Amino acid sequence: MRAPSPRVRLLFGALFLAILAYLVDVRVVVARLAEMDARWVGVAVGIGIGQTILSAWRWRFTAGRLGLLLPLPEALGEYYRGLFLNQIVPGGVVGDASRAWRHASRTRSEWGPAVRAVILERVSGQAVMAVFAGISFASLAPRLAPGRAWLAPLAVTVVAAVALVAWRVRIRPPVGHTAMRVFVRDAGHALFARDAVAIQLVTSSVIVGSYVVTYLCAARAVGVETAWPELAVLVPPVLIAMLVPLSVGGWGLREGAAAGLWAAVGLGAADGVAISMAYGLIVLLGTLPGAYLIAFGGLRATAGLAGNQRAREPSSSRSNRTSSPSAK
Repeated sequence: MRAPSPRVRLLFGALFLAILAYLVDVRVVVARLAEMDARWVGVAVGIGIGQTILSAWRWRFTAGRLGLLLPLPEALGEYYRGLFLNQIVPGGVVGDASRAWRHASRTRSEWGPAVRAVILERVSGQAVMAVFAGISFASLAPRLAPGRAWLAPLAVTVVAAVALVAWRVRIRPPVGHTAMRVFVRDAGHALFARDAVAIQLVTSSVIVGSYVVTYLCAARAVGVETAWPELAVLVPPVLIAMLVPLSVGGWGLREGAAAGLWAAVGLGAADGVAISMAYGLIVLLGTLPGAYLIAFGGLRATAGLAGNQRAREPSSSRSNRTSSPSAK
């Protein structure tokens, strides 16, 4: 399956936003955004900093399981670059590709292991996000407004379609018997090994949880006072909708999902859109360190990575195999 072109993604994102502008009360959305509380925005950005540090550590851990050197300061800088690129470039994968390419180039290592490290790090997070979304859908059924029960199976269908598109277009695992064997082997080492699975599960759960808390902070920032437990179950389905590669930075898709879910449980669709747009602005604000690094760092390698070296595998990893997959 070919990924939609950047022009198509821009068009779809703009189309979704235009439809929402017709369906919801734009004045409510604009009024809420105009009165955003800077204190809640600051809290959300602070959460985003911790979230990015932990995400960079997860990438470092995943790369290390494949025998690749990736010190945390370099991982953090590259992660910020990647997050910013994913926010402004259609498709949402340019930043991830940039991380893999720069990692391989700066360590003079093979392209394949660096790509697989990025893919597996993203798979770890998206798998946990899918679990959160499933729990959310299971808890939403009793809350559906009268006459809107049909929205539940529709939402499940949409999420299933999202998962399929994400796997075929966004993640794109290696194809071919040899490549797939290598990918599965590395997934076993990095994600499913006894001494890795708990670490991946805990870190990804904390990261996904921080997405939800950031979204709740966005709700308070725009003055929506709905109880947090009531809002929290709505967030994962909205976030997973952003995986569909038909917009830039999730804009349009995220707001459409929010409008539908908020209306389905009897809340104001305009509030859902306002919260979603505030979340998008907060996320963009939090990625600005990546813009700084791109503008003033360019493509120069930063200090700290040893060229031509591979990390020695941790003793826990060596106990599971006799040699690094990247060396095979």
